[in-house]
Amino acid sequence: MNTLPKQMTGRLLSYLLIFVTLMLLIACEGGGKGSLATPTPHPSLGGMRTYTDTNYTIRYPADWKAVQINWNVMVFFIPSGLYTMSISYKLNTDGTSTPDDMAKAGLLVLRHPYPVPLPTTIRFAGHVWNQYVATSNESVEGKSMQVELVSLATQVVQASGPVIYLIVYDAPASTFEQAAKQYFTPMLQSFRFTVQ
Repeated sequence: MNTLPKQMTGRLLSYLLIFVTLMLLIACEGGGKGSLATPTPHPSLGGMRTYTDTNYTIRYPADWKAVQINWNVMVFFIPSGLYTMSISYKLNTDGTSTPDDMAKAGLLVLRHPYPVPLPTTIRFAGHVWNQYVATSNESVEGKSMQVELVSLATQVVQASGPVIYLIVYDAPASTFEQAAKQYFTPMLQSFRFTVQ
């Protein structure tokens, strides 16, 4: 089983807290019904690994760690813990939650988010995703660091009902562009829904 580096523990707990909060909001609105199966990882494929969940697949760098936080929350991160991507999903059977609300809520992991002006939607994996981007000065191992974070959300109607997906990824602002080119963009380009 993969273990988390010390610097990741606080960030993952923040991600988990945000996700639990978001899912409680959905559950309170009646969207928490149903269950989804447990994902399984696959072996390395040419410098990349493929992670296959019952609802999606994604390729990620072979030297990254993949940790399942909950049955519907997966976190991928570089061993140093400086670059992370989380993917989560939840049934939204009554439709009261919107992808826009979920994408905005993804920014809650930041203490003081400062919005970055970018398009509010992007298209990948055959769907339009709501997008919010922000920077924030965060404390990482007691040091102040500017972090850039992207939060994406979409809703997909599947056999189990409408499902909202939330993808959140971040890196230090000073290396974000490089991390996006080298890691995040290829990961997003590889993302595929396996259930429609």
